[in-house]
Amino acid sequence: AEAYGLPGLQFATPGPQRPSGEMAVREAVLALGEIGDPRAIPVLLKAIWSEVWTSIFPEARVALVSLGDAAVKAIIAAVEGKDAALAKWAKEWKISEEYFPAKAILVLGDLGGKAAVEKLMALARSDSGYQQVFAIQALGNLAPAEAGPILVDVAKKSTTAEVLQAALSALPR
Repeated sequence: AEAYGLPGLQFATPGPQRPSGEMAVREAVLALGEIGDPRAIPVLLKAIWSEVWTSIFPEARVALVSLGDAAVKAIIAAVEGKDAALAKWAKEWKISEEYFPAKAILVLGDLGGKAAVEKLMALARSDSGYQQVFAIQALGNLAPAEAGPILVDVAKKSTTAEVLQAALSALPR
């Protein structure tokens, strides 16, 4: 867990049954979601970017979704740059400022809800590179009725192939 930049993550399984290495981290991340304590959110937000051995993004994503509204608020704060501790951690781990919020935006799409959809729609309208593309993809996965007109507008105004492709792919069929 330390190698993933997730200090303090401990494993409860004793002795020879205790998983080790990568599998232990994956199981611990999933367990944090199952426990349901919002105090796990800062560790889980770091986990979505940790890629020391391999990505644990899928497990962190599942765990954050299980935490619901509390995770939505924390993810929005992270995307907006309002979580100073997380931003400092990302800088220390050399995660680019452009890419940093992208994975969190995908999780926001998994969580859904009014606040998540509003933030995703604002990001879809922005010219924020990765953030815009990931927000468009997340909206397409959520498929709220109100996203259709926004996605059409984004497609019409797009200045890059990535944004155009994301918007067209996200439109309901």
